[in-house]
Amino acid sequence: MEQLFTITRFTEKKSKRMSDFTFEPHSHDFEELVICKTGMIEHLIDFERSRLIAPLVCFVSKGKILDITV
Repeated sequence: MEQLFTITRFTEKKSKRMSDFTFEPHSHDFEELVICKTGMIEHLIDFERSRLIAPLVCFVSKGKILDITV
């Protein structure tokens, strides 16, 4: 059976590693559910930027243009 979903823990260490990279807006061929218990993210969805402060849940539909800054 094909795996229906994956869960990835986004730690402070992973956040620091990601901050070294420059990400371009992109899209995925899957849905994305972001759940944050603490902290803040800047999320770009279809070129509309939002600053989200935890606790938060954010759903991104398949095919949406997105970028995230932690």
